[in-house]
Amino acid sequence: MTHHSELKLDLWKKIADSPFLMVGLLDGQHSEPLTAQLDDDQVDTL
Repeated sequence: MTHHSELKLDLWKKIADSPFLMVGLLDGQHSEPLTAQLDDDQVDTL
């Protein structure tokens, strides 16, 4: 398994455990709370 695939699987597991996350810009000045919903019908789709 590639490093990229391991990171993706880890992300999906964490989102499945708790869908609440903060999304922000790289400079860290502003973030927005979001609730992610996994789409079972489409692989790798939020």
